[in-house]
Amino acid sequence: MAQNASDNLIYFLETHQDNLPDLATIRHWSNLKMAYDATSIWVKDFDYAQVHSVTIKSIPFKKLYEGRDSKLFPLGSLLPVGSIPNVLWTAIDRAIPITLPAVNHNFFGIDEQIEINLVPTEQEHPIYGICTTLDQLASYIETAPSIRLKNLNWVVLSSDAVLIVGEPLLPISGAAVWKQNNHLLPAGYNFEFPLLAEMIYASFKLSNPSLILWNESNLSQIVPLSTIRPLSVSSVRNTIANLFRKRFE
Repeated sequence: MAQNASDNLIYFLETHQDNLPDLATIRHWSNLKMAYDATSIWVKDFDYAQVHSVTIKSIPFKKLYEGRDSKLFPLGSLLPVGSIPNVLWTAIDRAIPITLPAVNHNFFGIDEQIEINLVPTEQEHPIYGICTTLDQLASYIETAPSIRLKNLNWVVLSSDAVLIVGEPLLPISGAAVWKQNNHLLPAGYNFEFPLLAEMIYASFKLSNPSLILWNESNLSQIVPLSTIRPLSVSSVRNTIANLFRKRFE
């Protein structure tokens, strides 16, 4: 393929998320953008020289594609193998804000503090639970059949906020969340750097098994698993009674 024809192409690299350290050698290529899907890392916007360079050839366990008409073609092939991924792209030097060792794939050396940010994502995830008010929950369960509460669990987050998890979710208004590792993230959002989810969780240094609930403002709340209990009419009524009693103590 002539180089001038290739100028109209978009080049992509795909590799598994476990192979992130292998991308350290191209982190300084400022024209590149990077993104994640469920299992893969994607890098795009290579120029012709870069995609055919020794540096790229030395990266193991990779797949290279040409992007044309929203389709992915293996480099040099005329047959598409899929569509260009619909993911959230960011500059590669922002997506890899850590120093990655060249050989040890099980170690991340952090040379700088990483700001934890949630960003909108178009990738859909199964809804794990819903944050709503205690008043809305209490109003609904007074007329709901007991079978409707089966398989649901709940926890009180504050004097007026609760989290309900399980399926099927109740038909009440609230903020849906999805589960990534031990994080509960707002529906439609993900960490700016999803691969660091486990590292973020470890940074909390929790002594008991817990979930970490996040909101769109990057604020978090620790939810110990021991505080989550089966949802029932009696448990909600008892909670309301205890909260009312505490207000007058």
